[in-house]
Amino acid sequence: MPRHAGQKTRRAFLAGILSAALLPKIGATEAAYPNRPVRIIVPFLPGGGADLIARLLSPHLQALLGQPFVVENRAGAAGRIGTAVAAKSDPDGHTLLMTTESSLVIAAHTLGEYIALARGRPGQLFYASSGVGGPNHLAGEMFNRMSGLNIVHVPFPGTGGAIQAVAGNQVGAMWGFLAGLIAHVRSGTLRALAVGGKQRSPALPDVPTVAEAGVPGFEAASWIGLLAPAATAHGAIDLLWDGLARAVREASVSEALLRDGSEIVANAPSAFRQVIAGDYAKYGKLDDLLKSVK
Repeated sequence: MPRHAGQKTRRAFLAGILSAALLPKIGATEAAYPNRPVRIIVPFLPGGGADLIARLLSPHLQALLGQPFVVENRAGAAGRIGTAVAAKSDPDGHTLLMTTESSLVIAAHTLGEYIALARGRPGQLFYASSGVGGPNHLAGEMFNRMSGLNIVHVPFPGTGGAIQAVAGNQVGAMWGFLAGLIAHVRSGTLRALAVGGKQRSPALPDVPTVAEAGVPGFEAASWIGLLAPAATAHGAIDLLWDGLARAVREASVSEALLRDGSEIVANAPSAFRQVIAGDYAKYGKLDDLLKSVK
């Protein structure tokens, strides 16, 4: 499902971009859209960034477009199962995908102290992620590569399990989306050591970037996007894009996104296509890494 469009939000260590994936034109003789409930497939377990944003937007889309928008979690294989379900659905705009780039493309220390600890204990520290091959896993392995460390990956079937493992001191650290973690950071259950974007998150302004904290040049910003099958009619895409653009401007939505660490940047479908193309190029350089890690 290569066509897309977007409303972007950038995150960090904790990472992401909210984008809307919209597409191709309903003729005058075609049925009005939407004419029945629309399902938004989230290819991950409940509680992660994509799931939270889908559930935040769905009631607003229902109010704006006149049909229910129902979130359906189809987790498995780092998002690939749900992505495949959406891609094979009828291209009529009634099945959408809210996801991260993984399904399309791919503790009480400061970060400096954590790096020093890991350097002295190669292969003895562990980090959790929401699954093998996902953006959080890749962020952890890029961090290993750029810092010269050997922190062992421990995958979980979703963000919830990883959070529980870190909160319960079974695993020392984790990489994840800010939207799914910020409540735990604010409550003190988890401590944010750094954010992976180029800039600090407005939601956690006192938390440094990874580059600031000891790994110059590091960036692991990710995105969450809404997509539709490639042959979806332009008219459906236009209505969805208009609805999403209006929804993210509503105070209750924009404030919730910003509070969860998202930086909302409105962009056109062509701009979001460029984002995904850039990710293909970036993660394509990590083929050797993906073959070597588990």
